[in-house]
Amino acid sequence: VVVNFRMPGHGIPGFERAAAQMAIGEVYNMRIHHDDVLEPVLRFLKIMEIDGLGPEGQKAQEELGLFMGGLNAEALKFDEKLAARKARMAARAAG
Repeated sequence: VVVNFRMPGHGIPGFERAAAQMAIGEVYNMRIHHDDVLEPVLRFLKIMEIDGLGPEGQKAQEELGLFMGGLNAEALKFDEKLAARKARMAARAAG
């Protein structure tokens, strides 16, 4: 579920533009999805702390850890781009 998540409506024409607007407006973006949705649930369920898993469970746990790390890295890139965009907009508004 975590790895294959897609926003509701992802197949609707024009969705990508609307999703970009939501992300820029900080309504919902990768950082929010990572920090406020997935991390709390995974922490509550203690998914990454489960010991004694068989090979399939260990593989799934490792894949989830890699996915979360990748999502965090992508969210960091987005955060940097958003901060740069805000700085440009503030500079335009000031000058």
